[in-house]
Parts: sequence; structure tokens; C-alpha cells
Amino acid sequence: MKKLFVLFFISIFSFTGLEIQAQDYEGLAREAALEICDCIEPMLKDLHPALIEYMVAVVESGEEEGQATLMDYLINNPDEQEAIMADAAKLEGIDNNGQMTNCFNKIEENLSDLEVNENVSREEFEGAMYDAIGAEPKCRLTNLLLIIGEKSN
Repeated sequence: MKKLFVLFFISIFSFTGLEIQAQDYEGLAREAALEICDCIEPMLKDLHPALIEYMVAVVESGEEEGQATLMDYLINNPDEQEAIMADAAKLEGIDNNGQMTNCFNKIEENLSDLEVNENVSREEFEGAMYDAIGAEPKCRLTNLLLIIGEKSN
């Protein structure tokens, strides 16, 4: 999943010409992070709480622990299995309808008037952006998704 974010941002930087002054790139990275969260969080906010706990367990303890947490919940709450599986399918195909792509197009529009400065590398900007996502409480689910994507690569 992180590769998906990186690819979108590389294309944004390539086509829009992002001007980042060394002193303010962290502010721009935070702005971009908040744009991402404002767009992606609504897609994730209605996920079944058991799936969110699964994501937290994967991040904190690994895939096996996440699966064990989810299976335990399913065993103890069989009546919720259908809803959980529907949300799991939604999570798996999160960009099938292009919503995530639309999020990145929105960011591209907002950043299109900026240009790249050689004082700040793409990696520095992306790192600051990911740090901002991780530090922002309203970006909790986006951050979990990024971390899981990074772990799976």
C-alpha cells in the first residue's frame, strides 16, 4: 500500500513541479498528509471495529497475531461474520472504484502551483509527510494502512 502512495506522489511531483523551500517543506508535507487523511479516512471510518482491531494487532504484533485476534472475535461473535467479511472485501478492494485515486488527484490539484527545490529531496518530503500522518490523531486509520502496506512489501 505504501508503494501505491509513493507512486502517486512521484507522479504528482513529476508533473506538477513542487517548489519546496528547505524551511517550509515540513509544513507542506503536513498539509499534504492532512489532505490524504481527509480523503482516505472517510473510506475507512465505517469499517467494522473488529477489522480495525485486526489492523492494530498486525501493526503492533504482526500478521499472525492480527489473524488470531480476528479469528477469536469471529468465533465469539458468529452473527457478525457476514458484516466483517463484507468490510474485509471493501478494505481489500479499497481503490476498485477509484476513490483513492481521486484522493491523490485532489492533492495534485492543491499542490500544482508549487515547484521543486533541490534543497529537499523527494525522500525527505515523503518522510516528513509520513511522519505527519503518523503524528496526526485524525490520520489513525490511514497510518495503519500505510504501516501494513510497508510491512507487506
